[in-house]
Amino acid sequence: MSPSVSILISSTLFGMAHILNEAKSIHSKNWNWKLVTISFVAGLYLGLLYENTGSLLLPTILHAFFVIALKVFIKRKSLLQMG
Repeated sequence: MSPSVSILISSTLFGMAHILNEAKSIHSKNWNWKLVTISFVAGLYLGLLYENTGSLLLPTILHAFFVIALKVFIKRKSLLQMG
């Protein structure tokens, strides 16, 4: 299988793995499709990074950084809306 196809498949799975995160319920109409899309695109970049470096270390660190930054941004946005 070519690297491009592998990255596309793994990015799709990565996006789908995040489908219930922040979902309002288990029903498909309430799934967080924005997060699935963001995760899919992030998966493309992380997959390309892995392909270029041959290591999972940098993609894993970037994933952790992205999650932390997203949580800080969402928490900050929620605080701003409350006040």
